[in-house]
Amino acid sequence: MSPCQDFLDSWGQKPPQLQFIDCQQVATSQGDRAIATYSTTSADAAAVEAVLQHKFRMAPLQFVEGTWEPVVSNDKGQLRPASGEFVDDNGNIFEVVMTSERTTFSRRQDWRKISKFKVSIIQHLEMTR
Repeated sequence: MSPCQDFLDSWGQKPPQLQFIDCQQVATSQGDRAIATYSTTSADAAAVEAVLQHKFRMAPLQFVEGTWEPVVSNDKGQLRPASGEFVDDNGNIFEVVMTSERTTFSRRQDWRKISKFKVSIIQHLEMTR
């Protein structure tokens, strides 16, 4: 598998509401990553969120400091990231994250007022299982 591609399409798991934007290889202090980026409209955001929850066990999106993102609360009420995960047949690990653009709309009923949501599939190139 090429380190950078439309991962969801290659796995046969891409919701029709998602548009592939690009894939870039990025070097970070925590290692190299391949990041595929997708977008969806606010009208389709709830449907895409449901697919990512079902297929990749991503947590529901919550409004945190101006952005909708997948988080869960621990027993002390502190929020922590709760992205989804996919492990391919070769043991490559992928993180699945959905977020909104920065917004002041903090209620799900207002999602249609947010112009777009983004999905990122992040492959940690040095990590396998």
